[in-house]
Amino acid sequence: MFSIGFDLTDLPVLRNDVFALGFATGEPSQNNLRTQYVLESFYRIRLYSILQVTPDIQFIINPSNNPEHDLIVVYRIRFRVAF
Repeated sequence: MFSIGFDLTDLPVLRNDVFALGFATGEPSQNNLRTQYVLESFYRIRLYSILQVTPDIQFIINPSNNPEHDLIVVYRIRFRVAF
């Protein structure tokens, strides 16, 4: 298993937002499955002092739990409300 990532914060262009990119790889426990790779990126947008929205995309290459596919793309959006 290997993973690496970085984020950009507190830049004048991003204001209070965050951009992040990460990469991970993992070996499945079953020898007949391929090595899985994941590339993920998100952008967290601070709309108000209590509300954040984070669109996210993941590219899963050689998904171990779905060996008949070479690539799966996962889109999601998270909302965070903090009081």
